[in-house]
Amino acid sequence: MCAGGFHIPIDTTAIAQDLLIYLENKYRSAGEVTLADFVAKSFGRASDFGDWLGALDRVDLAPRGRALLMQDLRMTLTSMSSTSGFACT
Repeated sequence: MCAGGFHIPIDTTAIAQDLLIYLENKYRSAGEVTLADFVAKSFGRASDFGDWLGALDRVDLAPRGRALLMQDLRMTLTSMSSTSGFACT
């Protein structure tokens, strides 16, 4: 469950979808085509984003791509969590 502003519920699937779109665009712009394709294929998993995150250790990604994805996820989710007026539980 996520909420923003005056604790108005926010659709967690929409948040996950937006995050995946952001990452896919970021990687495609940076020439990280394999990673961009992986993230694009994950759009359908936005509704079970927690499961998707938990399964990242088992997916076939190059070590460099996995490290970049994990770093970007950590940084983005941490910045979202520390934003005043926005919280997920």
